[in-house]
Amino acid sequence: MGVIMFFIPTYFSSNFYPLIASLLFAVVGLVRLRAGLLTSLHAEPVRNIDDELVPSYGPVLFPLVFFLQALVLWNGHVWILQTSMLVLGIGDA
Repeated sequence: MGVIMFFIPTYFSSNFYPLIASLLFAVVGLVRLRAGLLTSLHAEPVRNIDDELVPSYGPVLFPLVFFLQALVLWNGHVWILQTSMLVLGIGDA
């Protein structure tokens, strides 16, 4: 996903649609996390003392980080946005 996010600024001239999409993905990810839906996306294989899966906030934080960076860096420093999304995506793989 991060490699695809690297190319987003070249497809859109304005940051309006990427901001709306990333905010929507963050809200949907948070609702799924709170409701316990699709736990395979939100659960790490690490278990705590009570033998429960530790929740992962990655599906919420990834679009939230993109939202904040697109809001701040879209017009002036797109290369920072692209590089950070590429690093985040490769590190997440």
